[in-house]
Amino acid sequence: LFSYDGHPASVRCPDCSNIMHHIIDDLLLDVAAWRLWRASHGPVQHVVLNLMGSFGHAGAKAWFRDVLDVVVKHLVAPEFGAMTMQRDEALCFDRLGLTLADSTAELPAAWRRSVRSSAGPLVGAIAEVRGAVAVAFPDSRGLVKGGSAPHCPTYGLAYGRQTSSGGTPKPRRWLNFMEVVEDVRANTRSFELEDVDFLQLTVEQEVRLLARVDLLLSSAGAHWAKALFLRPGTLWLEPVCPGVTDKMMWFHPEFVTREGVKYGGMGVAFGL
Repeated sequence: LFSYDGHPASVRCPDCSNIMHHIIDDLLLDVAAWRLWRASHGPVQHVVLNLMGSFGHAGAKAWFRDVLDVVVKHLVAPEFGAMTMQRDEALCFDRLGLTLADSTAELPAAWRRSVRSSAGPLVGAIAEVRGAVAVAFPDSRGLVKGGSAPHCPTYGLAYGRQTSSGGTPKPRRWLNFMEVVEDVRANTRSFELEDVDFLQLTVEQEVRLLARVDLLLSSAGAHWAKALFLRPGTLWLEPVCPGVTDKMMWFHPEFVTREGVKYGGMGVAFGL
C-alpha cells in the first residue's frame, strides 16, 4: 500500500500541502481504497511511505508521521512492516495499491455521496482510523466506545492559533481569542472551557485530550485534522464571514465546490 503525502504548490492555495490535505487525500482515501479490496486481495505485505514529496513545516510533517505510524501498526498491520521511500529510490513489487484522486475540496460525485451516508467509504475509513487510535492510546477509548459526545457540552477546548507563525501564508490567528474565552467562562454554567496550544502537544497528548472533548472553539486552519480524534457529535465552532469564508472553507456545512455543488462539507464525514 503506497501512501504519498505530496501536493505541489498552487497559485490558488499557497499552503495546499497543509496537514489537513495529507490526512484526507493521503491517508483516509488510501484507507478507504484498501477497505474496498482487502477482502479479495488479502493482507498488505508492505506499506510504503513517501514523505519526501511535498513541502511543509517539519513539525506538521512529524505529526503526520506519528499518525501514520499508528494507522500502519494498529489498522493495516502489514506482514513485513512499513518502509520509507527516499529520493532517487526505485522499489519493485508484483502488485501495488495506490489512490489517485482530486483534492477533497473538489470531491468527485462518488465521494460527495459518501459523506452523506453513514455507510460511505470515507465515513467507514474515519471510523476505522479512530478505532486504531483508540487501540494505540487506551485512555481514548471514548472514540469507539460510549457513542457520541453529549448534546449539552460540559467540557470544551479553545484554540486560536495563538502561537501561529506570522510568516505562514495564512496565519489565521484569532486576535481577541482570550477575550472571547474569558467571556464564555464568565457567562456559562456547568461548562468548563480550557484554552490549549496544539503546537505544544504530542500526538498522544492530543488524542487523550480531544477524545473527551464535547466542544471545540477555534479559528479556521489545518488543525481541522484534529477532527480525527473527536467523538461523533462533538461541536466544532468557528467565527466565519457569512456567505464568504463558510462557503470557501471545505470543512464547513455551507461549503460549495468550484462547480457550485453543496454537499455538507467534510465536517459531515467526521460526524461533527
